[in-house]
Amino acid sequence: TKGVIEIPYPFWCPTEIKVTKMTGPGSQQMSEPKVFHFPLPAKVGALQCTDNKGSAIIPGFNFVHSEGLWYEAAEVNRCFLNGLL
Repeated sequence: TKGVIEIPYPFWCPTEIKVTKMTGPGSQQMSEPKVFHFPLPAKVGALQCTDNKGSAIIPGFNFVHSEGLWYEAAEVNRCFLNGLL
């Protein structure tokens, strides 16, 4: 192996990862970890819906960092628009 990538909770949408490179015989020498940050998108919120009485509600997200799933949704949309899916 050439190194280790650590993905903290929540792994489905992390805001950072830590990369440690390994070198030397048997990969026994490890570099200082390098941390990469991936901020959540700004101004992304849960969609408004209605309850069983027709009143508007904003329920919030089901999972922590759900707003980060916006990146996946945007990529699927791009693929559809470009005929890739």
